[in-house]
Amino acid sequence: MNKFDYQNYIPKIKSVNILVAEDDPDDQLLTREAFDESQLQHKLYFVEDGEALMDFLCRRGKFADPKISPRPSII
Repeated sequence: MNKFDYQNYIPKIKSVNILVAEDDPDDQLLTREAFDESQLQHKLYFVEDGEALMDFLCRRGKFADPKISPRPSII
């Protein structure tokens, strides 16, 4: 099956950070694979639940370092 080259059909935009709250590791993997296959250059960050999502957004606990918890463009 030929892969569609999205890069030629999508306007050039900067990479955005996408924060996904998903507790199922299989669903996380499927989401990551879908983004990889689409050839989009966005960065995905996963958290397991709403509490971790708030920690990520407020940079608390294990998400205190801005290098591992950049501000998401999309949640």
